[in-house]
Amino acid sequence: MAPSPASPTRLVLTVDGGGMRGLLAARALEELERRLGAPASRVFDVGAGVSTGALVVCGALGLRRPLSGTELAACYHEIGPRVFGRAQGAPPRVSLHGDPAAHARLRALIEPICSGQAFLDAPARLIIPAADVGRRAGVLFDSGRGAEGTYGQADVRLADVVLASSALPGYFPPVRVGHGALVDGGMWAKDPTGSAVRRLHEDDPAPLVVVSLGTGRTMRRQGGADVVAEIVSAKLGRLPDASIPPAAPVEMLRLEPPLPPGAARVDAASDRDLEALEEIAAAYVRDAADEFERAAALLRRHVAPSAD
Repeated sequence: MAPSPASPTRLVLTVDGGGMRGLLAARALEELERRLGAPASRVFDVGAGVSTGALVVCGALGLRRPLSGTELAACYHEIGPRVFGRAQGAPPRVSLHGDPAAHARLRALIEPICSGQAFLDAPARLIIPAADVGRRAGVLFDSGRGAEGTYGQADVRLADVVLASSALPGYFPPVRVGHGALVDGGMWAKDPTGSAVRRLHEDDPAPLVVVSLGTGRTMRRQGGADVVAEIVSAKLGRLPDASIPPAAPVEMLRLEPPLPPGAARVDAASDRDLEALEEIAAAYVRDAADEFERAAALLRRHVAPSAD
C-alpha cells in the first residue's frame, strides 16, 4: 500500500506519551498493520509522537529500515528492564536532576536503533514535541521544515530527538540539543495530535486523516516523579497551544485501551508488569476489533496498492 496519488489527503499517525505504556501503542500498531497487510511506513505520510510515542513513531516511520509494531513491542521488553533498573535490582533514582545512569542506559539502547541517522533524513515527515527548560519554551522538531524544525541544527540526530522528547523530569536529566536543555514533550502536550495538526494546517490546508494511538485512558499519579514533573512544568510557564484548530479539515480515529485502577506506571518494567501490559493490549485488540477495522477502512480509502 502507498498514499494514493489521486488524493491530497495526508495520513497521519500520532502516539501519546506514557513511559512503558508505549508497549500498548506498539501492539495497537501491530494489529493495525496486520489488518492493512502493510507496514505503517508504507501507509502514513506524517508521524507525530511525544515522549515514549516519539520512539514508536520514529521507529515506525523515521528510519531508513523502519520497525514494525511487533519489533517495537520487542524493544520495550528489552529497554524497560534495563533502563528502569529492574535488571540491576533497583528502580532509578527520582530527583529534580534525574538519574544520569538510567539516561545513559537509555541512550545506549536508543542509539543503535536509530543507527546514527540524521533527523532530517527521515523518510516520512516527523513532528516531535519537546520542552526547553532554559528558554521556558516548547520545541517542535519538524523534519518537514528543514533546519528550522531541528531547533536550528541541520545535523541533529534522530536519536537525540527521541531522547529529548523522552527525558521525563525526575527520571532523566535534560538532553542537550544545540544550545538547549530539553525535557519530555509531555510537559507541553501528552497527546501530540493537536500540535501536529496545527503545524500541518499552517503549512497546507489539505485534509488530514489521523489515527491516534493512546497509552491508556486513566493515569495514576506517580509520587515523587510526578511532583518533579509538576515543578518543571511550573518553571516552563505557558507553552505553545497544542489544541486542534477548529478550522482544520481533520478526520480522526482514536485507539486507546482502558487501564484498570493502579495499572501500568510509567516505569512498570518488571516481568510481571510487562506481562500485565501484554494482557491489557491483547484484551483491547480483541474487544475493540470493530474500532481497529474502522481505522483500517478509513486508511484504505486513501491509499493505493503498492507497485511492489
